[in-house]
Amino acid sequence: MALNPIRLTDELTRLPNRKAFLELLPRVISAEQKFNSSFALLVIDISRFHRINRIYGYEVGDFILQKITDLLNTVRRKQDHLCRIGDNRFALILEDLMNIGHAELAAQKVLRLLEPPFLTEKSKISVECTIGIVMFPDQANTTERLMKTAEDLLYQARKNGNKIGISRDVVRSKEMSEFWDVELGLQSVIE
Repeated sequence: MALNPIRLTDELTRLPNRKAFLELLPRVISAEQKFNSSFALLVIDISRFHRINRIYGYEVGDFILQKITDLLNTVRRKQDHLCRIGDNRFALILEDLMNIGHAELAAQKVLRLLEPPFLTEKSKISVECTIGIVMFPDQANTTERLMKTAEDLLYQARKNGNKIGISRDVVRSKEMSEFWDVELGLQSVIE
């Protein structure tokens, strides 16, 4: 019995929804295990989004979510997956990564893209987000552990006033690409 594709798509953003994400993640895990590869899960939470809906209305909130979706799609590569997993929450699966540093670069790009305010007919609306990053298989190797770890890192980052929650232990334990220093240097020049 085939699932109805409408039930797996978020109506507003046209992204796969939470149900689709929870079906996709185990398939990604299985494929990455088969090829002995790594991937990162980024959980992106739009901070205080309920205030936008309350102050500007749901129509403006929907407009902002659609614009955020457009921006997040520019971070996604062909092999990656972007899903809307909650009212103000997105998941980005970055497949075939060499190390967690590449996931952190993607998270920094998300933050940069969300810096400029969104323009509506009457207002400039700024949004902030917090991102939790977890690597498979280094930090977690099941759907449940990946989600819990990403959520824990996200909340820890928010509690500490940071924008990105990432475990530095993975960075130390995972072999870094030989170009890591160059990548970080170029990233800071771009910013």
